[in-house]
Amino acid sequence: MVISLGDDRVRRLVATPTRNGEDPARHIGGPNIMIIYPTLEIMDGKCVSWTRGRLDEPMLWHVDPVECARSFAAAGAEWMHLTDINGLTGESPNNELCEEIIRSAGIPVQFGGGLRTRDQVESWIDKGAGRIVIGTLAARA
Repeated sequence: MVISLGDDRVRRLVATPTRNGEDPARHIGGPNIMIIYPTLEIMDGKCVSWTRGRLDEPMLWHVDPVECARSFAAAGAEWMHLTDINGLTGESPNNELCEEIIRSAGIPVQFGGGLRTRDQVESWIDKGAGRIVIGTLAARA
């Protein structure tokens, strides 16, 4: 499947989890398969990425984050990943946007970004996140 991110960059995705939750490896070649999720990283309400992972130099993607998420579904993705970069520091101005992306994507969304309590995890599940990614919370457990 091919997904355009609003400019000339194109990402080729090889497999995504199935909508009914089955392991795609069962269908296309066994357990040694890589699953690639189309991903949005949100910072200050914009889609971003980094050169060499340097958080002090974000590259802004001039695309509508909600439309970009919808384009993943339209291109055939069955899941997507969403990270709230501002959430990594604790507080986030992106909560409403992230909720809108989760509601509007048209596919289940795996969500992460600064979730440090069980209440936060439960809140995002209640808001519609299909999966939650935890880091700090898992390390404390």
